[in-house]
Amino acid sequence: EPYPEHGCGLAWRGTMASDSDTHQFGSIILSGKDAHREESIGALRMHKQGFGWKSRKTGKVIAISKGELRQIEWIKVPHAFMIKMRVKGGITYRFSGLKAQDRETVKEYCRTNFDIEVQEVNLSWRGWNWGETSVEGMNISFRVEDEQAFEIPINDITQATSVKNEATIEMADDDTAMPEDEMMMEIRFFVPNAVVDDEEPDPESLTGAESLVSAIQESGGMQGTDTGNALVSFDDVPIQVPRGRYEVELFDKYMKLHGKTYDYKVLYTNISGIFVLPKPDGYHMALCLSLEHPLRQGATMYPHMIFQLPIEQQVELELKMSEEEAKRRFDGKLEVDERGNISDVMAKVLSAFTKKKVTTPKSGGFNSDKEDKLKSIRCSMKANEGQLYPLDKCFFFVASKPVMLEFDRIGSIEFNRVDKSSSASAARTFDITVSMKDGSGSSQFVNLQRSDYNELFRFLTSKKIRIKNINTASQVDFDDEDEEGEVDDVYMDRVRRNRTQAAAEDDDDDDDESEGEDEDFKPGEESDVDEEYEEGPVKDGESAGAKKRKNDSDESSDDGDDDDEEDKPKPKAKAKAAAEPKEKKQSKAKEVKEGGKKKRAKKDKDAPKRGSSAYLLFMNANRARIKESNPDASVTDVVKMGAAEWKDLDAEARAPWEEKAAADKLRYDREMKEYKTQTAAAKQADDSSDDEEDDEPPAKSKAKESGDDDDDDDDDDDD
Repeated sequence: EPYPEHGCGLAWRGTMASDSDTHQFGSIILSGKDAHREESIGALRMHKQGFGWKSRKTGKVIAISKGELRQIEWIKVPHAFMIKMRVKGGITYRFSGLKAQDRETVKEYCRTNFDIEVQEVNLSWRGWNWGETSVEGMNISFRVEDEQAFEIPINDITQATSVKNEATIEMADDDTAMPEDEMMMEIRFFVPNAVVDDEEPDPESLTGAESLVSAIQESGGMQGTDTGNALVSFDDVPIQVPRGRYEVELFDKYMKLHGKTYDYKVLYTNISGIFVLPKPDGYHMALCLSLEHPLRQGATMYPHMIFQLPIEQQVELELKMSEEEAKRRFDGKLEVDERGNISDVMAKVLSAFTKKKVTTPKSGGFNSDKEDKLKSIRCSMKANEGQLYPLDKCFFFVASKPVMLEFDRIGSIEFNRVDKSSSASAARTFDITVSMKDGSGSSQFVNLQRSDYNELFRFLTSKKIRIKNINTASQVDFDDEDEEGEVDDVYMDRVRRNRTQAAAEDDDDDDDESEGEDEDFKPGEESDVDEEYEEGPVKDGESAGAKKRKNDSDESSDDGDDDDEEDKPKPKAKAKAAAEPKEKKQSKAKEVKEGGKKKRAKKDKDAPKRGSSAYLLFMNANRARIKESNPDASVTDVVKMGAAEWKDLDAEARAPWEEKAAADKLRYDREMKEYKTQTAAAKQADDSSDDEEDDEPPAKSKAKESGDDDDDDDDDDDD
């Protein structure tokens, strides 16, 4: 049928019949998540045997026989019309781009040749986000006032979970999508529970969200869905990425992880590599799974999974299949009964199910000739601290955000900060920058220990990886030990600092003064301190030593009880004012020790205890548990294991301890403020009392006067 296009000329489009039994429509789009791509444009042909569509660019063909057709709908969509076909098995095909004049042609042809009445369906354009959700065949349908708003093919769903009244639907990740493509990855439905009048809800019945998720799972259309039982299962497996403890179930085609909050499903075809790497703490092995398409949890993506498995944990498992079937399927690589360390058994089982080899540090690799050396390098990538493993064919960085760099894709490696004289930190550490061949960017690893430099340089040279600054890097000779003969270990240094800090805060013996020998006292020599007491006016007949004894007596009277102060004579205000600078000099002299350094200030035993840090609170709460789990561990080992556990905690796990530390700090600030207020008030009261006593003339007792007369007589005798 001819029609004008853009007001000029004529173009043929719409129904084009080569004969009376065939109709063809041009520029028809195969609707779906790839509808925006050029390969989704093609021609739709309608013939007596059914429908056929062929892509204009790729030649892809979709054939739908009339025996498979179950329902055909005619729907108005923006700027065009769409024909939707439901076929056997619940699968739905949508073709858009038809014109209004094609409606009668399609309806008459389907009625005559397929004996199917085409239904006209109106979509809801209200834009409401509330309505009714149901599972219809292989689609999730959302309707508003009996009009369809949208449909989601269950084949595109990878995961469906429910929490209370909320159902979360996650879509499959399109690995062929371009960076500018927009895709729906997740949608959530709030499904309230049905309320029936005069009936109490059954507590054991499913909620609305659980019923929706159950209907989706029972449809059998989800990717990787398997209605059978798990062939192998591991309980309470600690996983570092994504963090948590999960129950791991292995089915025929996929692996499923059940966590406290989230569940994950991983197809075996999505696993590209298995790595078993020793962790530096000596207590765990890292089982790493590299994925072709990352797991997705909201906006967070996990391209690698890291299992943190205890070395000493033993497991026994039984495959739920016969020996003949296990031998036929796994070629004798997996027995029906397996037992041993969990890291070895789990790696063996995953290798058999995925048909992938397990990669471990090999002989001839990094630090292969040194059994006492670690097979990894401690470093940081951006803000993530972890372990860099130089393996046979790649670098694997184990951290909260793991990274794998294959040697085949590495263009060059550049050593940075290798000159010791450049900075103080360069004397202990260096950096490397890894550039990729495809120009996708570079990855920089910082703060590598200099003791690993020579071995890393040898390893890269043996792998024939291009070193960008080979001349500079080859001239650097880093010894394995520093100038003092000790190996730099940032991890142990931090453990020592934390242990010292904990001991300092928990130590209550700091209140005692040092009982060491007075450095100012030298027998047989004049003391410099005597000169301090010779300053100022001295009464006739009173020596410096006598004045010193008098000052000491005054100081001791200040520290005595109130009753003693009433019995003793009070010095005059003028004499007290003259003694103040001498007391300052005396206190200053006590603070000075050999080398000009000051002694540690005396700790006020009445002051409130300082607030503890989050790390100390964590250690105090878990020290007994760690010691109980490792009875043979020394104090240093307990601190090291506790520090390793604290380091492995993420921000969410550390939050409760940081909240406790913040509360303890507020407690300390509040108590310290009250203590300072009370101390200042008490000091002010003492000063006021001293001023009042200074204004009164000193009263001498008869006994004292008699004692003074006796002293005068003694002086006369001496003369």
